[in-house]
Amino acid sequence: MPRIKKTVSISLSPYVLEKLEANTGEGKRFSTNSDAVNTALIELFHRLEICELAKALENEKYLFEKKREEKNESEK
Repeated sequence: MPRIKKTVSISLSPYVLEKLEANTGEGKRFSTNSDAVNTALIELFHRLEICELAKALENEKYLFEKKREEKNESEK
């Protein structure tokens, strides 16, 4: 199924707008504002997913350690 692009209107803070303008244009990192915003959002979502996975891993590690301690206590 083909992906359909949608146009979304947003308001940007002066800081974000300045960064966008500094990185967009001929000979710069991004050729268009759309490319820059899409890339930034994709990177943000990936980082959020990685953080969620890291938290889940920490929870699993905690539960594993707790079960190990409970097992050691019950064997005494």
